[in-house]
Amino acid sequence: MTTPRDTDKLIAAYLVDGMRTLPDRVGDAVLDEVHRTNQRAVFGPWRTRSMIKTVLGAAAVIGVLAVGGAFLLGQRGHPAVVGGPVQTPGASPSPTRLVSPSPTLSPAPRSTPTGQVTVARGFQTATRLADGRVLIAGGFTTGQAALASAEIYDPTTDTFTPTGSMAAARAEHSATLLTDGRVLIAGGTSGGPSLASAEIYDPKTGTFTATGPMTEGRAFHRATALAGGRVLVTGGDGVSRSALASAEIYDPKTGTFSPTGSMPTVAGALHTATRLTDGRVLVAGGGSAADGRCYATAAIYDPGTGTFSPTGSMATPRCGHTASLLQGGRVLMTTGTNNWQGTGYQSSAEVYDPKSGTFSPTGSTTASPAAQTATVLTDGRVLVAGGNEVTDQSLASAELYDPKSGLFLPTGSMATARTLQAATLLADGRVLVTGGESVGWNVAGPFLATAEIYDPATGTFRPAGAGG
Repeated sequence: MTTPRDTDKLIAAYLVDGMRTLPDRVGDAVLDEVHRTNQRAVFGPWRTRSMIKTVLGAAAVIGVLAVGGAFLLGQRGHPAVVGGPVQTPGASPSPTRLVSPSPTLSPAPRSTPTGQVTVARGFQTATRLADGRVLIAGGFTTGQAALASAEIYDPTTDTFTPTGSMAAARAEHSATLLTDGRVLIAGGTSGGPSLASAEIYDPKTGTFTATGPMTEGRAFHRATALAGGRVLVTGGDGVSRSALASAEIYDPKTGTFSPTGSMPTVAGALHTATRLTDGRVLVAGGGSAADGRCYATAAIYDPGTGTFSPTGSMATPRCGHTASLLQGGRVLMTTGTNNWQGTGYQSSAEVYDPKSGTFSPTGSTTASPAAQTATVLTDGRVLVAGGNEVTDQSLASAELYDPKSGLFLPTGSMATARTLQAATLLADGRVLVTGGESVGWNVAGPFLATAEIYDPATGTFRPAGAGG
């Protein structure tokens, strides 16, 4: 039986190897893809439209092959998001090994002092290290290949340079800075089922080593650093792409994951998890491909008891939204979509008050994207940038949320429209925006190999990685 991704592989093989890959095999793959269309729960928001594009594109290829004409390569979409937590020295939970770069899924990295990252990426993670540099890891690159490669952005030299590769090529994973300065990389997908594997990046050696694994495979989950150094992992898509209500804890002292209390409602994929000032964690929204819904429900995780309890619901169901901890302890929720098909985009925003356990409306954004980024600036304002609109178009626009007035105000736009990008607050207060996709939301790309820096002092973006 053809796997969900065989269509792309067979077409690519035909283009490379000519008649060694027969057109009738491509036809079989397309028929299998059509048969699977109404059976798979693999696709999140916007995947249905992308799947239709795949079937039509592949059918066109067969027609061209039959008459011996030119080739047309259709693109197939993939799951939806977003929006990322060290093993104590001496602890040896499992044999540790250095990880070699992947020879097949990681394009050869290169240093690029010309305004570009080393590899085009989307669904990647970007984590600010203790020394101020930024680790950018994994993701999908154009052509729907998951990446094992990673790179480092150094703001002092404004350059991107390669670093050691992960053991597994992965996208839709999580990355969490641990208290000892290392980074936990967990889960995601390499193009098939969700992964349970995890690994640790050590910035001192520039290498990844194995840890974990998680108790179950997860993609589009959330990982939140807790006080004391442990990491809470919540929800996501399971191995069969079913929405998960389960959660688990990573203990860096033992290098192991263990189950913790389940959430009262399914968070599934595209939810948010925010550590509050009192150490508890707010888990809100998310959705499930099984019933096509996004949820308005929210829950609070208490690390002291290891349990979740319900809290007030949002005014609007949200998937692919953002959650930002504001100065003073409230949490800002912005935009997203209210259904799993991605047709109910929101321009609304609301604020959660942990003292009352309730959400209340705040100013609306001028756009209504999902898969945008939201970054809390040092002055307390929130930079909301890019994202995907209902028209399947990426946005270059950006806004600033002012918690004092409760309003969203325009600021300078990015040079490039981006969806599925990563945004990281730098130590000097600027924001690094890397990668993403310039044309809507489709896991096959094309993804961007460019980066930009937002300067709050001027309200403008400029190219990053120019070596200056």
